[in-house]
Amino acid sequence: MEKLMGRPVFPGVAEGEVILCPDSIQGFLGIAASGVIVEKGHPEEGKNVKGKILVMPSSKGSIAWAMSFKQVALEGNAPLAWAFTKIDSKCATAAVSLRIPAVADFKDADPCAVLKTGDIIRLDGNTGVIEILKKA
Repeated sequence: MEKLMGRPVFPGVAEGEVILCPDSIQGFLGIAASGVIVEKGHPEEGKNVKGKILVMPSSKGSIAWAMSFKQVALEGNAPLAWAFTKIDSKCATAAVSLRIPAVADFKDADPCAVLKTGDIIRLDGNTGVIEILKKA
């Protein structure tokens, strides 16, 4: 079983399907409260993040990024977990305010280069380990 080692950001364990966003998702006008990615031209445009594990390099856009994902969560459509290549303050704020498992700052490999949309992973926000359970 392939593993990626990162740094724990927010505790908890999540197992589920990956949505890979190699260019992140714009917060303001990039994600609807329904959880659907509405950013024009985004490779995953039209997909819903609800119950998925989002894998992205970091946040994208203004300080409204964390607030946009908070609105998604308030509507009951939050992602299951996050993996960030490198964490920034907007990512950390979103992970903590949504209270969902998150891992960042990977040592051995960039999750955006290793994982694909549709992969099934187990993300452990307590230890920082991602296990790849099934490749898409």
